[in-house]
Amino acid sequence: DRAVAIVDPPRGGLHADVLRALRRAGGIERLVYVSCNVESLVDNAVELCTPDAAGAGASAPRAFKPVRAVAHDLFPHTRHCETVMLFERDADAPMDAAAIDAAMGDEEADAKRKAASAEQAEA
Repeated sequence: DRAVAIVDPPRGGLHADVLRALRRAGGIERLVYVSCNVESLVDNAVELCTPDAAGAGASAPRAFKPVRAVAHDLFPHTRHCETVMLFERDADAPMDAAAIDAAMGDEEADAKRKAASAEQAEA
């Protein structure tokens, strides 16, 4: 079964045990990471995306890959910004991009994708 995990860690990022658990959990195909600190997000992304990182072990499922990131300015006129990043584990698995765009509120991208699909269907 396909599972999506959502994490919203503190400023310091995910604990090493959580990173290890996410990497070992083969049922998790997608990971939504909500971050208030881009530096810890980058550090955690390296661990999530590097094969056998975070002590996941040789038999661990494939590493994640970053698919999309969206910045949200929840605190106008400050230097703080929330970032939502989508990771996907299996490069060969088809991605339901329309569902991801809808979940992230990207109606414009969804409309463009639908228009492109309609053009392909007509061709």
